[in-house]
Amino acid sequence: MRNVNQTQDEWKEENTSIQGIEQAVVYVRTPAFLDSAASRLLTVELAMVGIVVETVSESIVEIQQKADKLGIRYILEICKEEIGSDQIRLWDLFEQENRKLHIEHAIYLLEKQYPPANFT
Repeated sequence: MRNVNQTQDEWKEENTSIQGIEQAVVYVRTPAFLDSAASRLLTVELAMVGIVVETVSESIVEIQQKADKLGIRYILEICKEEIGSDQIRLWDLFEQENRKLHIEHAIYLLEKQYPPANFT
């Protein structure tokens, strides 16, 4: 019985430390031709609040299927026509909706949904 309790305590500690590192995973879809500066900026800003970002370039349907299997709620898409405008498309797979937002507003919404581990 002691081993079971010890294992549970270790799991709780490990889970807590993981929670402190990452609160959510978000896919960022960028066109293959895009200079990745916008993608890097978004990745860095989200990482600062504990949101892990994976940059992908598959079709939006493939990404949605992959995200659905993994339980990922959000996809951020940087579209060709939105490159110079600091606008991105935020796909919410739970609510089945998408909308065009300013990058900073999208980050705010993600932080609100997944507050940083050290949020006070």
